[in-house]
Amino acid sequence: MHPRKISRSVALLALTAALAVPVSLLGTAGPAGATAAGPRNTDFNGDGYNDLAVSNGWYPVGPGTQLGVTAVLYGGPGGLTGHHLIRPQGDCGPVGTNGQRSGPCRYWGHGLGAGDADGNGRTDLFVSGLGDVHALSWLPTGFGTLQRHHSPGFIDFTMVVGQFGGQFGTDVLSANVVQGTSTPWAGISGWYDGQEFRQAPLPSDTHLVQAVPRSMVSGDLNRDGDQEIALLQNRSLRDNSSGREWYEHHLLIADDPHDPPMMVTTLGSPAICASPVAAHKVCPEQDSQVVTGDVNGDTHTDLVMATPSRHTLHVWLGSATGLSRTPSYSARDQLWLTDVAFRGLATGDINGDGADEIAIGKPKAGESTSGEVVLIPGARTGPAPADGQVITQDGVRPLYGPAPTPTVSATPTVTPTVSATPSPTPTVSATPTVSATPGPVVTFDDKPTEEPPALTAQWTTGMTSDPIGEQSQPGDRFGQSVSILDVTGDGKAELIVGAPGKNRIAGMLAVLRGTPDGLSTAQAQIVHPAQAGMNFPSAELGLSLLR
Repeated sequence: MHPRKISRSVALLALTAALAVPVSLLGTAGPAGATAAGPRNTDFNGDGYNDLAVSNGWYPVGPGTQLGVTAVLYGGPGGLTGHHLIRPQGDCGPVGTNGQRSGPCRYWGHGLGAGDADGNGRTDLFVSGLGDVHALSWLPTGFGTLQRHHSPGFIDFTMVVGQFGGQFGTDVLSANVVQGTSTPWAGISGWYDGQEFRQAPLPSDTHLVQAVPRSMVSGDLNRDGDQEIALLQNRSLRDNSSGREWYEHHLLIADDPHDPPMMVTTLGSPAICASPVAAHKVCPEQDSQVVTGDVNGDTHTDLVMATPSRHTLHVWLGSATGLSRTPSYSARDQLWLTDVAFRGLATGDINGDGADEIAIGKPKAGESTSGEVVLIPGARTGPAPADGQVITQDGVRPLYGPAPTPTVSATPTVTPTVSATPSPTPTVSATPTVSATPGPVVTFDDKPTEEPPALTAQWTTGMTSDPIGEQSQPGDRFGQSVSILDVTGDGKAELIVGAPGKNRIAGMLAVLRGTPDGLSTAQAQIVHPAQAGMNFPSAELGLSLLR
C-alpha cells in the first residue's frame, strides 16, 4: 500500500536505507522449489475464505469453570459471518480456586497457529496452553481433536507451526526453558510430523542464570523450503566470583532444530549494539517484538523487529540467498514507537500490490490507554513510514500529520501476568474427537450492548476518516492484538484489531476492509463478545488473535 504522500518537510524519520551486503545468514541459496513468502491460509472449513481465531487464556475466571477459550470466526465475502466456540478438553487438568487450572491447559489459547496436521490438504487449528497443544480439525458439528501433546517447559505464547525438519508433515515447536537448577537450559522443542518429540539446545553462557523467550516467529528465511525460527531471548547472567549480575537481550535465527546442533546466527546483541557503524547497530531490548512477512513484494520472506524503548524499527529484507546479517532498513528516533503490545505486531497485504503492510498495536496510546494502531505501508523499496497512518476508534490520521493533545482522565487497565507451570509427558491422540458444539450463524451489527461514558476529550485533530464508528474509552486497549488477514477473499487483507478492554473488559474486534487504495473509509465491521459466542461479562474479546 502506498497512499498519497504527506507533503511535509518535517523529519519524517531517520530511515537508514543501508542496503547490506547480501551474504546469506544460513548458508547458500535454497533449491529452486524453495517456498516463497505469500498470503497465509487459515481456511479451516474449506469454503475458500480465511477464518479468524481469537482467544482468551483467562476466560472465564469463575470457580468450577474451565479456563481458556478459542472462538473461530468464519470469513466470507461480507466479512466475518459465524462462529464455533472451542474449550479445552475436560481432562486437561483440575480446576483450582477461582477457576485457575493447575494442569497443562492453564492459559489455554495463549498460543494460536494454523497448518495441516494430518496431511489431508486442509488447514487445521493449533491451540496451546501452558504445556498443552491441541491440533483441531474442522467438522460440520464442531472442531475435532486430531492430536494432543504435553511437554514440560513448553512456552505457549512462542508456539510456531510449519515444516522445520526437512521431512513430510507439519511440526509444532516452541521455546523451552529449564531453570532453577545448577545448569539452566534453553532451547527449542516440539513435535515433528505430529509424533516425534525432539529438543535442541540454544547457545549458552557460563554465566547464564536464566534465558526467557520474549517473541518467536518462523518463516523460510534462507529459501531452502523449510522454515527457520527468529527468537528474541532475554538473558539473566551472574558472575559468581564477583557477584555482578546483568541482563542481555539477543535476536537469534535458528536453522534446523530437528537435527542438533542447530545453526544459530545472532542478529542482535550487546556486542552488535556496540558496533562503530551506526547502520549495523541492532540493540534488542526486553520489549522488542519480531514478525515475518514480505514488506517489499519480491516474494522473499523478510524479518521485522520493533523496539519501543529505543524507538527503532529494523527490517532485514530477504533475497535469493536469505537474509543479510545487517538490517536493510533501520528507522531510528521514531518517538511515536512506544509501548507496543505483546501481540501487537503483524504483517499482511492490505491493498493487494504484493507488498505487506506492518501493523503496530499500541494499547497504551491515546487518552487513558484507549489505544491506537500505526499502519506502515509496504512498497517495492521497502517500508514507507512517511505514508503511515494512525488508526483509532475516533478516526484515521496521517502518522506525520497534526497530532492531538492528550488529556489523561482515567487509570489504565492492567493485563494479567503469565507464570510458568510444569506439565506432564507428551501424548498423542490419533482419533478425532469432537470438542465443541457449533455456534449459530450470526449477522454482526455495530451496536454494543453497553457503552461507557465518552472520554472527556476526543483525539480527533487531523482525522481524515472515521471507519470504526465507535468512541475511544479509558482502558479500551485498542491495539492489544492485531492481525492482517484476507477474510473476504478479494486478495486484499483486512486489518483486524482487538480491544479487550472495551465496555468494561467485555472486549471488541474491529475489522477494517482492504482496498486498492489502502484501508477502506467505509464502515468497519464491529464484533462484540456475544457475537463470537462469549457470554461471560469479562470476556476480553480481542486479547489474542491468530496472525
